[in-house]
Amino acid sequence: MERYLKGDVVIISFPYSNLRQYKKRPALVLASLKGEDIILCQITSQFKNSQYAVSLEKKNFSDGSLPVDSNIHCSLIFTMSKNMIIKKVGTINMATMIRVFQAFGMLFSIGTMREGAI
Repeated sequence: MERYLKGDVVIISFPYSNLRQYKKRPALVLASLKGEDIILCQITSQFKNSQYAVSLEKKNFSDGSLPVDSNIHCSLIFTMSKNMIIKKVGTINMATMIRVFQAFGMLFSIGTMREGAI
């Protein structure tokens, strides 16, 4: 099985809500865990005006690319089996990965928590 690293863009078999059918979708690797699981972030070509979306164009790749300009939706994180990965199509560059982590910083900002929430 291929080893996937943080920043890799992969094509996955993403299940429909009925869990019986699948569609091919791109995703960004956030962490490759020990064992069979991998943490991913959804990538879509649909424009979404969100502070948690990071644009993804050919210039944002250090290797490979996607056929159309897309967005990394940092608020759409999921874990799935590495067996659901069809193939790797590229790797985003460091500047883009930093923008992804900045979006996560805004999303998970502890500065917006109520006192005593934890």
